[in-house]
Amino acid sequence: MQTIERIQYHRFRELDCFRGLLSVGVVLYHAGLNQALSRLLSLKGFVASWGLMVDIFFILSGFVIAHAYYAKSLSGLTILKLRALRLFPLYLITTLLALLARYQIPPDPYQFFTNITMFPLFFGEKYYNGPAWSISFELLVPAILGLIYIYVAKARISIVMIILLAVVIPFSLVYNASSELQFGFRSVIGISMGVVAKLAYDRISKSSELFNKLPSWTASFCMMLAIVSIIGTGVPGIEPPIRSFFVFSCYTASFFAVLLSAIASERRKIPFFPVNNMAFDYLGKISFSVYLLHSPIFIIFLQLSGDSAEGSVLLKSLYVLIVLIAATITYEFFEMPVTAKLKRMASQKRHP
Repeated sequence: MQTIERIQYHRFRELDCFRGLLSVGVVLYHAGLNQALSRLLSLKGFVASWGLMVDIFFILSGFVIAHAYYAKSLSGLTILKLRALRLFPLYLITTLLALLARYQIPPDPYQFFTNITMFPLFFGEKYYNGPAWSISFELLVPAILGLIYIYVAKARISIVMIILLAVVIPFSLVYNASSELQFGFRSVIGISMGVVAKLAYDRISKSSELFNKLPSWTASFCMMLAIVSIIGTGVPGIEPPIRSFFVFSCYTASFFAVLLSAIASERRKIPFFPVNNMAFDYLGKISFSVYLLHSPIFIIFLQLSGDSAEGSVLLKSLYVLIVLIAATITYEFFEMPVTAKLKRMASQKRHP
């Protein structure tokens, strides 16, 4: 069993670039991306399901978590501690920021307590910082899935993960009306797909000549296909089966984007833009801060700008810029320093 301070892993730079791309997409969504595409495509009532970008984040996280933790035989409790050290500090500070942005002072004690615990959804309460729901599941689901790696024979892990997906996906369709259950299903499906991608990567990255011959742009093409699939969900008047096809296409394309970009990283290939681009690489590093900050900042921005922000490209561009600047400052001076300090403290307590 490895201790916290000894855990090191290869960083897949290409995957971080995808995180950067997706984080910008999340901010643009709040800045009026649907309205802009509606005008650009001349489609009245265009409303794409950009929330699927969170599902792509889950797939990315599943791959990285499987690479960083599962292959090293860490216990579920250790994974839970590591994820908490990584997620909780920024979750806490952005939750308090969202609380202030909503002028909910003094807060309802019970709602405040459930938000601080990271699991208000489990107590029937809402998150102060709406997008933070996914962070709760990013904490819990990897620790639970980690048990599969401990108690299931290595040769059977792939089969168990595929069976898990085969069971969860139909349930997610049956219980589509329940948002609380959907949150859980989406996180399990996305993170599990990321784990399966990592298992596939382990099998084929060093042996398959087919993947070695694939052009370097295939990963970015798959990610672009996933984004085009999200756009497809917004076409007005499409039937539910067609919309489900776009959702399925988004998941499938994202799976292969993660797998192929990891292989490209292993083979030292230089993938097609935006992968392996310095700007998106840094955006990938600050993507966690971007994701948790964009909603509170959006609330504050709307309160300050009022109706003048509606339809104003200049003000919306200013909002995007403010989010990126705030995320950069938070990443450099809070997120990374605090996380590193907490890990050192945890290591010292374990080995006095």
